Amino acid sequence: MATAAPMAFIMHDLNVHPLGQVMTISLKRNARSIISMILVIEGERVGTLVIKAEGTDRHTQEHAEFIDTVNDPICIAVSNALRFQELALLEHVAKIHHRTDFSAQLKKDGTSREDCGRL
Repeated sequence: MATAAPMAFIMHDLNVHPLGQVMTISLKRNARSIISMILVIEGERVGTLVIKAEGTDRHTQEHAEFIDTVNDPICIAVSNALRFQELALLEHVAKIHHRTDFSAQLKKDGTSREDCGRL
């Protein structure tokens, strides 16, 4: 499961925070106040949740505590989505492999793909 003690991190004003300039560039908007939390499940980082707002001092300690309480469900949802993407990719690779094997067998048998379309 997710980490036992999630900690949401609040940056009240990106203009005065050391990472603010980097965050402002990556957020590409007028966000000056953010709350973020690293998403970890079973010891593996699966992402980062970032909630941004225009203006300064938009997030409170209550917001951070709420984000902490929904850490587990968010981590599970992100982990499931990543696993689904991985399975979809594996299925795609398996189909390509099957087609390659099928094409090789057709060549070995002297059958063309066009012949297969007429069957």
